[in-house]
Amino acid sequence: MKKIGELLVEQGKISERDVERTLLAQAEMGGVFGQVLVKLGLVSEADVAAALSGQLAIPLQTAADYPETPVRLEDVADDFLVSNAVV
Repeated sequence: MKKIGELLVEQGKISERDVERTLLAQAEMGGVFGQVLVKLGLVSEADVAAALSGQLAIPLQTAADYPETPVRLEDVADDFLVSNAVV
């Protein structure tokens, strides 16, 4: 599995020098690599989320992926709720 820094370099979001700088800052201040990148202003949270999505092979969800109005549990079939361990 590639590291977040490698993925962001491949995407052209940061340079190898940025990775080195972030690792030094991470050693000083602690925290997760992606969070340190954001604190340093090198990438956005969205950039880190997209890289994590690629790293973990999990689709990135956006607001457009959710209904405009919440789904009420009363409107969902009981069989679905039970089979998906919601209740």
